[in-house]
Amino acid sequence: MNQQQNEAGILFQVPRSKPDQDKSNSLNIPRRSDPVFYNPLQALNRDISVLALQAWAHLQFPVKNLLEAFAGTGIRALRYALQGPSFQTIFVNDVSTQAIQLCQTNFAPYLHEIKNRGTKINFSINHCSSFFKHASINQQQFDIIDIDPFGTPQPFIRSAVELLGNPGLLAVTATDMPVITGLYPNKAYKLYQISNFKVANRSYCHEVGLRMFIAYIQREGMSASPPCILMPLLSYYADHYIRLFFRRIRGGEFSKIYQSHGYILDCQHCGVRRKIHLAYHMENLTSCLNCSSYVHPLGPLYLGQLHETIFLETMVHLAGQQINTGLFDRTSRLFRFLELFLQDLIVDQVWFYNLDWVARRYKVSLPSTQKVVDLLKKYGHQASLTHFNGRGIRTDISLDNELPKYYSVP
Repeated sequence: MNQQQNEAGILFQVPRSKPDQDKSNSLNIPRRSDPVFYNPLQALNRDISVLALQAWAHLQFPVKNLLEAFAGTGIRALRYALQGPSFQTIFVNDVSTQAIQLCQTNFAPYLHEIKNRGTKINFSINHCSSFFKHASINQQQFDIIDIDPFGTPQPFIRSAVELLGNPGLLAVTATDMPVITGLYPNKAYKLYQISNFKVANRSYCHEVGLRMFIAYIQREGMSASPPCILMPLLSYYADHYIRLFFRRIRGGEFSKIYQSHGYILDCQHCGVRRKIHLAYHMENLTSCLNCSSYVHPLGPLYLGQLHETIFLETMVHLAGQQINTGLFDRTSRLFRFLELFLQDLIVDQVWFYNLDWVARRYKVSLPSTQKVVDLLKKYGHQASLTHFNGRGIRTDISLDNELPKYYSVP
């Protein structure tokens, strides 16, 4: 038996939890054993995704067709069909027959409205890999591909890239956070071919993991047939998942990717960090410039901007136009994230400092995050907030050499 949900004014059905699951799964966290995948905690993910697709169309990129490869209940695809740009065709796919039947049920009340938007819905029951193989045989391409599986999307990235149009938009969600944030380096090597990925400093592990994953997907793009460049449009972490949007550029200067990849050297002795690009001599990757302690290089990682400025500013503009339309259930949280995404672009730095970690390390009390940012700016430094953590700041300050002198400043 199903139960009805409401998201952004759209009514849809989800499988009702079994009675014996209610107590142990009070947060409705999805499980691999669930008959149909649905994650209520990713409503913000869907809000941002709808806005990203609107921005993509607003910037005059193609929106002829879209593939939702892991449809689940169909709520993401349904929101795309009703709230996104006007597609000609939306492909709704899932390996589960029960899931696609539920998708058809959820789409049924809205099919007339969707048809009036000029959109055709194509349902299919296939394993994602089989769908990609069949589409490749038929030389089919998609303007937008959304991959949101349970766990890692790693097995599907290369095929998705090869089916992506030029230009094309690739949206990817990953929830295997223990691997992505460097708790299991052996698994990280197996899945993402990254050999130096034991993240000892957990205070900023989510940004490190996100940058690792961007670098991996860019390497997959360069290894695709034909090879291409994938540039991040929007990259963020929230609610125990990471979400990435890439713009595909066929061919181009692959040296730009090479130049944007490298390592972070995070000294566990003195706390000083620095970034090293791949082109740097490898023999300089082993010691801290501040205290000469041995430093294990972390990477390779993507060292460029997490978001494309024009794309993000377009999202902010469109969100402002729709603030009172009921399109987003969580408007205040959505706008807070958009504001923090813009903050991420202020300081050209590939990490942030968690102020709670700084306070523990130096045994000091620190004021609010915003006050610390204001203080650093007052004394001539760059500083900003970040979306990764409410106590995180980006700054050009040197942690060991410069930050301590501000501890006693009122």
